[in-house]
Amino acid sequence: EWLRTEKVDNQTLRVSYDENTSTESREGIVTASIGEVSGTITVMQSGAPAETEPEDPDTTDEDDDGDDTDQEPADPTAETRKEIEDAIETLKSSQDTHIQPTTAVEEKVNALKSGTPTPEDIQGAKDAIKLLKVPQETITNLQSKIDEISAKITTLENAGNAPAGTIQPLKEGLEARKRTQTQITTMQEKLTALESEIAGVEEKIAIEDLMAALKTKQDPHIQTQAFDEAEAKVNALKSGTPTPEDIQGAKDAITLLKMPQETITTLQAQIDEISAKITALEAAGNAPAGTIQPLKDGLEARKRTQTQITTMQGKLTALESEIAGVEEKIVIEDLSTLAGKQDSQLQTIANARMKLATLKAMINSANFVAARQAIEVITVPSDATVMALQGEIDAISAKITALKNAGNAPSGTIQPLKDGLAARETAQMTIAGTAAAVSNLQTELYKITVPAKTTEVQNLLKSIVASNGIGWSRIITEQEIEKVKSLIEEGADVNAQGYGTTILLLLLKQNRPPRSAQTFLAFPGINVNIKDNEGKTALDWANAINRFTNGRQSLLNALEKVGAKTAAQLDAE
Repeated sequence: EWLRTEKVDNQTLRVSYDENTSTESREGIVTASIGEVSGTITVMQSGAPAETEPEDPDTTDEDDDGDDTDQEPADPTAETRKEIEDAIETLKSSQDTHIQPTTAVEEKVNALKSGTPTPEDIQGAKDAIKLLKVPQETITNLQSKIDEISAKITTLENAGNAPAGTIQPLKEGLEARKRTQTQITTMQEKLTALESEIAGVEEKIAIEDLMAALKTKQDPHIQTQAFDEAEAKVNALKSGTPTPEDIQGAKDAITLLKMPQETITTLQAQIDEISAKITALEAAGNAPAGTIQPLKDGLEARKRTQTQITTMQGKLTALESEIAGVEEKIVIEDLSTLAGKQDSQLQTIANARMKLATLKAMINSANFVAARQAIEVITVPSDATVMALQGEIDAISAKITALKNAGNAPSGTIQPLKDGLAARETAQMTIAGTAAAVSNLQTELYKITVPAKTTEVQNLLKSIVASNGIGWSRIITEQEIEKVKSLIEEGADVNAQGYGTTILLLLLKQNRPPRSAQTFLAFPGINVNIKDNEGKTALDWANAINRFTNGRQSLLNALEKVGAKTAAQLDAE
């Protein structure tokens, strides 16, 4: 109840006690342990002296029958010194187990640095170090023991009650423990340095392995001969007239050599990683002597190879662009060829329209003839010709689509090609409608009449037809028929009348060969349903032709085709 303990931390136990006021001596013992280490503190207190009667001054020593004998006082520090000596001895035992030679370990580590170590060699060196390594906690505990002993010796010395010559041996014993502790610390530092050297060896090997793996990844992409062959294929495309197979062959040769950008980026990242590791290893200073420069040289070789790869990929991209240029050139040539075929046809249509516009602006026989002739020279293409041109358009369209999908066409080239194709498609629509265009042009042309020429036709008809429009004074001659035809071609109205009779009606009335009348049916704008002064139409007169007359049925068919009707049919409407 008079002795108290208090745990200060994991290394310190504080002991306190009350002052002894009794007359009896008392003793308290405290035992503490940390792991396998234990210690004992003994606290001894003597009792307070008992009160006595004052000595009678008359009392003398005469009645004392005993003799005074000089006795040597007991050593009050003997037990404390014994504790210190025991503590030093215990510390010595603890320290000595950690004093081991490191020569064998150093030899193992040096062997790693000077040769080509296997994983087993490295692990063997690590295991050898592990056997000699002392936990830092243990070293700290040993140092605490030294400090504790030192404090006890100091306390004993300061008390000044130790027998002469007993303090120095304790100090010398303590100094021996301090030297041993320094040995232990030094050895552990050496072992730590050896561990760092092993780490340097491992990092060196790891870097070498990374570079070897990188080389394995890079080398397959350095194919000089294959590149030269691909380049030769592209050059052949540019200098000749390549087939689609030639172009595809060049593309395939490039594809075999092309690398995804992601792969190039990954290889560069590995180079950067190796570079960082070499820098870190050099900064750490634990690499085996003479190993940093070879690692740097190896890295430079990888960098040069990477530059080769990047350069080659750039050249391959340029070759792809050249192929795209060849394809574009072919498409443009195809468009140009197609345009040449189409434009000659389109030009004749455009020229006819221009002549017709001129005629409308100034109606005269010369302009009429020019417009008619311009229309007549327009060639209506056959279905086979139209289909062939459409086939060329489809082929060009496919080439443009393929060029676009390949994604390697020079910038800004696809849209102009599309625009050019669109123009050809528009032209094709015009060409396909040539027959309709010619028909429309002729219809427009023959809606226009040249008055002077019309008057000539009228006068000619009047010179033949009776003034009442029923009979005639003479038969129209072949020359006069051709004359009327020529006048119509020069702008005369095909429906011009003389006394109610048109050239068509006159020919049918006079029973001229059906082919003569049928000639005039070819003129656009002819009105076959005009009634003459007898109230008959062209179809009425045609039906009256002897059915055995050569060409009669052909004439009837031609009249029906242009919508001819009898007078009765017209009246019925």
